[in-house]
Amino acid sequence: MKTFIYIDDSDTLGIKSKSYFDSLDTKSWFSIILTEEEKKDAEKEMLECIKKLKKDFNASEFHFKDIYQGKKEFKNISFAERMNIFYFFAEVHDLLQFPILMQSFGSDDYEKNKISVDSKSEIDGFFLNRPSDLSLYFLLIRIKKFLNNSIDYEYPFQIIIDEGKQKKIPQEKSNYLAINY
Repeated sequence: MKTFIYIDDSDTLGIKSKSYFDSLDTKSWFSIILTEEEKKDAEKEMLECIKKLKKDFNASEFHFKDIYQGKKEFKNISFAERMNIFYFFAEVHDLLQFPILMQSFGSDDYEKNKISVDSKSEIDGFFLNRPSDLSLYFLLIRIKKFLNNSIDYEYPFQIIIDEGKQKKIPQEKSNYLAINY
């Protein structure tokens, strides 16, 4: 058996929410953890979701930022129809119940959590003075803790990180950074 860990990012898009906890540069990373069998189920479901997305909106990928903001393929789609995409996706998750872990961090969180780092604070390529790097670093720690406390997931683990983190790392024709251990 093998465990697959998919990681993708999101940010606040420079929009200030009403939450005291959000800053304009808050970065969030999300992971979904799957066994081989769950991966097969997820791929089957996602292919069906993408077929429906293509048929209904002529879109080939779930870019929720574009869906929410009504941009690109979703430009002339009503807000209610766009929200139905979120509800549909939530129903799929409700059906499958795969574990999702997330971690957010913004510049305000350093002071709130009494974290002191300088511009040279770096661990294994993670620059801890950057909210994005610190958030991903803490997410990886949370994933490790989750896996250590679970009997459902087995070695080897394959971590697939969205292309944004791997821009500095040359990958042949790949949109993802895959790490096996």
